[in-house]
Amino acid sequence: MSQPRIFISPERFGKSVIIEPAERRYLVDVLRLGPTDQIEVFDGQGGVCRATLLQAGKVWSLQLERRQIRLDSFMPTRLAIALTKGKKQDLVIRMVTELGITAIEPFVSSRSVSRPKPSRIAGKLDRWRTIAIEAARQSGRTTLPEIGSVKTLEELLPNRNEPLRVILHQTAKGKSFEQLVQSAAENERLILVGPEGGFSSHEVELAQKAGFIAASFGLPVLRAETAAIVAAAFACLDRRPVVL
Repeated sequence: MSQPRIFISPERFGKSVIIEPAERRYLVDVLRLGPTDQIEVFDGQGGVCRATLLQAGKVWSLQLERRQIRLDSFMPTRLAIALTKGKKQDLVIRMVTELGITAIEPFVSSRSVSRPKPSRIAGKLDRWRTIAIEAARQSGRTTLPEIGSVKTLEELLPNRNEPLRVILHQTAKGKSFEQLVQSAAENERLILVGPEGGFSSHEVELAQKAGFIAASFGLPVLRAETAAIVAAAFACLDRRPVVL
């Protein structure tokens, strides 16, 4: 069994950290840890350290050792995902975080079925960030993916500077998605994954004018959430160690 891990945000780091109720439940009630047990703490920015669980009455805390830097070795890959129905987006956030995606940009396109009211978006973003923390904790990541605000596709496309920008489109000709990723292995990439109905031809044209290359997997038609996970897996297969 791997060593238990917990996320502590950088601003909370110190020699001693009082843990919050949810953290106590996870460590004590779920993992059955007790005083003097050791865990690993990560700050989501590459910082990690060992910590000892302590109890003083009803107060639980962590005694932190010296923080060290252990950055993940993922190639910088941004995944822009059209909003999907129900809890499919939660699944995608969890799985692409485990795979190593470094940034997630949710957006709404013309065929998106999911169009949350502005009053609900903040709650969704909070939930997705919590899911990303849990996935990073489970998978051993030391960094958290950046999760951007929800935009329209038209807001997302302009002024991008990623050297490789790809829009997934089932009927695209030319190089496959895998070939494009392999040919630009050293470069940051941005991948656009459409909604359940796919991108319209007009949206593909807009993306191409913004410097995106249309590509397909060369696979049967995939569900939107499956396509996002496959894209993340393809893009994160090629990893280079981070040199400090």
